[in-house]
Amino acid sequence: MLRYAPHLTLSTYTDDRQEIPAVWRMWLPLAAAIAVLVLHHTVPDWTWRRLFAEGWGVIELAHFVIPLAACVVAVQALVATPRGTSAALRAWLAALALGCFYIAGEEHSWGQHFFGWETPEGWSAINRQDETNLHNTTSWLNHKPRVLLNLGVLFGSILIPLALARGVARKTIGHLSFVLPGRSCHVLGYLVLFYMVWDSGRKAGYLPYISPRDAEMHELFLYSYLLVYAITLRNRIRRWPGELTEKLG
Repeated sequence: MLRYAPHLTLSTYTDDRQEIPAVWRMWLPLAAAIAVLVLHHTVPDWTWRRLFAEGWGVIELAHFVIPLAACVVAVQALVATPRGTSAALRAWLAALALGCFYIAGEEHSWGQHFFGWETPEGWSAINRQDETNLHNTTSWLNHKPRVLLNLGVLFGSILIPLALARGVARKTIGHLSFVLPGRSCHVLGYLVLFYMVWDSGRKAGYLPYISPRDAEMHELFLYSYLLVYAITLRNRIRRWPGELTEKLG
């Protein structure tokens, strides 16, 4: 039995919909992965210069533009929350917006890659790449947050959908119903995990390069995942309360 939820919370039930057209959530990412693979093996120098060059390469620019767009969408979602929305849900949206803003700024060293300013001597001493960013100063601001994001993708697009399909832990998972990634995220999630595993295998010497920088492709799809996730949450909020219900019991 279903009823309309009186307030919007983390556990508010929502139907899982395809929130954006397939061309954006599936075909374009797959085409990008295939195109980079082909270009890397046919015109490697051009691919490096035009797509992966630090600062102004297309992929590098996307690492700034996509999380910045995700930040904007997350802010839109936060602003759209109705009166009575739980503090936990608002905190989740705020964390998503701030996290995406941090990623966008860090990816281009808060403008250094665009404007080319010198790194202050004191900061250069603690930054392993001599840049004005935080993530190259400690793994706590780089690798560990990335691990959390990868785990989020693994659970959100693989383990939780499998558990729900098999009727496992439905009640526990239901406590986060509203903020679970939807079907729109899943193809990007598969690409995130594929490039994560592939890059690990390449670094271990078992696999070849399938792009000039496989880790950068992983980040491209990870940030795209965050953007589609933010769009999913914003759309769910905008539909409430007319089409969102909460399960009884």
